[in-house]
This record gives sequence, C-alpha cells and structure tokens, in this order.
Amino acid sequence: MARMIPLLSYISFVILLIPLTLAKKRFSQRRQLSRGVLEAWNGQGDHDFMDEYAKSHFTPYYIPEGSLSLDDLDPVIVYTPIRAWSKGRHPSLVGRTMHISSATGARADVNFHGIGIEWFGSMSAKHGIAEVYINDTLNAKVDAYSLTWLKRQRLWGVDHLPFGSHRIAIVNTGDKNPGSGGIFIDIDAFVVNPGQPQGSIHPNRALWNDISQLIEPQKDRQSPYSDSSTLVPPQWSLTQSGETGVHAMQIAVVSATHAIIIDKVEHNPLTINGHPAWGALYDLRTNEARALDIHSNSFCAGGTFLSNGSLINVGGNPVVVDRTGAADFGDLNGLQGVRLFHPQLCDEGGAGCGIIEVPHRLRLASPRWYNTVVRIDDGSALIIGGSTRGGWMNNATTNNPTLEFFPPKNVHGFNGVPVPSPFL
Repeated sequence: MARMIPLLSYISFVILLIPLTLAKKRFSQRRQLSRGVLEAWNGQGDHDFMDEYAKSHFTPYYIPEGSLSLDDLDPVIVYTPIRAWSKGRHPSLVGRTMHISSATGARADVNFHGIGIEWFGSMSAKHGIAEVYINDTLNAKVDAYSLTWLKRQRLWGVDHLPFGSHRIAIVNTGDKNPGSGGIFIDIDAFVVNPGQPQGSIHPNRALWNDISQLIEPQKDRQSPYSDSSTLVPPQWSLTQSGETGVHAMQIAVVSATHAIIIDKVEHNPLTINGHPAWGALYDLRTNEARALDIHSNSFCAGGTFLSNGSLINVGGNPVVVDRTGAADFGDLNGLQGVRLFHPQLCDEGGAGCGIIEVPHRLRLASPRWYNTVVRIDDGSALIIGGSTRGGWMNNATTNNPTLEFFPPKNVHGFNGVPVPSPFL
C-alpha cells in the first residue's frame, strides 16, 4: 500500500501536467502568430472566429452594423430570363455560391427599402460590362474586367437615396473591355442600407432631449451689445454632391481643384488593386474620387505641408487584426510610415500624382502613433512625440519623448536620429 501512494501521486501529476502542457503549447502558438506585429490600439483579435478565406485574403465585402446582406440565392433577387443564369460555387464566395450569366440582356432585379444598396460580385479576365439601373434610370456602367480573378468585390453602390422603396437592376450589356475574353457578369450578394426616415430622432438625440428638460432655461440672457432688431438669421443649405469613397479621418485641400483624403485601414467602398482603399483624391469640380494606393496603416498619423508644397503624412498604426470581418487588409505596419504626396505633379484632371510610400527605404527613425507634425521656418517638418505602439493612453512604457525632422538633419550631433526632449 505504501508503494501505491507515490504511484497514484505520479499518475495524478501527469494528468494535471497534460492540460498545462497543452495550454502552454497553445499560448506559444499564439505568440508565434503575432511575433513581429505590435498589438494595435484595440488589441489583437482571436483568429478562430474568421473563416478560412478571410484569414488569408481581404476583400471589400462587408456588412456594416444595421445593414442587410442578400446572398445570390435569396428569393428577393429576380433573375431573368431564368435560363440565362447559371449557379457557380466556390469556397471563397459569399455563401459559397453566385449567379453568373454571359447572355446579353440578362438581368437581376431587387426591390428594397432604405437609402442605399451595394452590389458585390467577381472580376476576371472573362468578365464584361454591366449597366446599373436605379428605379429604371441608368445610373452607371461597370466594367468587371481584371487580369486576375478577384472575388467578393464591391462593383457598385449608392448610399444617399431618399428613404423609401427602390429597385436596382443589373443588366448584362454584352459589351466588354478590349482585353477581356468574355462577357460574364455575376451576382454574389447585395448589401442594403435600411437607413431611417427623415426627421426621426437618433437615440443619442432623444437622450439629450430628456437631459435638457432637467436644465433650467436661460431667459433674458441677450448680450447688451447686440440689437435684436438688426439681427438677420443666416441663410444656408447643406447638400450632398458626391461621395469621397473613403472616410475623411484626415482631409486637406491640395489645390484649387482637388482635396486629398486619408483614412485608417477600413472597409471603405472605394477600392484599389482588389482591396478597399484608405486614401482618395477628390475632384472639387466633378465631385468624383480617385483611389490612392497607401501601403501602411495611416490611423493616427500626423502631417503637414513642406515649403515646396508637398504633403507629408507620417506615423500611424500597427497592423490590426480585429472583428471587422477580415484578418488581413494587405496593409503594412504604419508606426514608422512616411507617405508623400506631390500636388504639383497632378495635371488638371488630377492624374499623374499619387501617394509615394517605400517602407523599406523611406521611414521614420522611430515608431510614432498619434504624433504631432508642424512645418518650421526653414520649410522642413518637425515631428514631435507620439507613442511607440498603439494604445488607449500614453505612459512611460510606450511614450516616445523625442523629436525628429523631415528631411532628416543633424541637430546637436543627432544626425538623422531622434532628438531626446525633456518636455515630452
């Protein structure tokens, strides 16, 4: 009996050790997954919730909160003539299926209620040109030609229709790009923005109305220096003339005709090279946007204009893996990013210029998240502080108490390297 007690203890120890070993192995695997990638401001997400395709590819297909996705098999989508359409299957498609047709005049109609709708489908070397109709009015022509097969692409969308019932129709024109080997069009999914009726009260506004009732009204508080009889109410109106295609986290007017818009890596409707764009050049005359190819994550970047008129945008965010629907946006770590835009290279139509970003050759001397940038009297940029990684707050563990310049310069022997500052 005395000999069995140590044996039982050993067996119990082994049983306890096995789960600990497995847990340690899983923890080690997670560390290996994130090795070399700093955690972003909202942390690293869990890879397990994503489908296998999203782990290795990023596509524009995304369902914003409150929107409704209609897969190609949804009965509200009417395909005519029915024999002109075939069903395709692939694990990378939305719901693994699509409807595809190469018949001239084949169409897909959807009646929807709301303020907007997006059409998602594929692009390939055998795809042709489709017409998009809203409420029986031709709205756009979409060329779905691409050298490579791109899936889950946002082929067209609108987001500012009057609240109410509408109809979208996608029609195969039978035309194609000269380089295309076919005239296919397909339907992978539609995403509907239900919106809300004009004049409805937003929940936050309703809350404010409740709070405002608790505040005693301020009566007879007119300034003694104003004469109400001479006051003229301002007359103005706000209209939407176009869409920027990317959110305007940062915006700057770069010429008399164009404005540049820089966002963080995001599910924006404007796409470039098969993935959502997070930069755009907006034409103030035509109200059209052209996607800019930014490589690194520009979230919380700083910027200024140099004396030669060029725009510099520096710093940013690490690569983010979160629950927005994709594991890989195709972006690079932006903490040391340097992005240059030369408006003087743009022609009258806004062509000939783009974001210049060469991370392996041109970058900041140290990581900077939420830095401050100002132009100084010699025309260069002074880049101040920031955090060495993304975070909800700055503290001693992430603070970057240094300055640097662009173009780099030698200041008190700090030749092109960060200059320590006791004030940061």
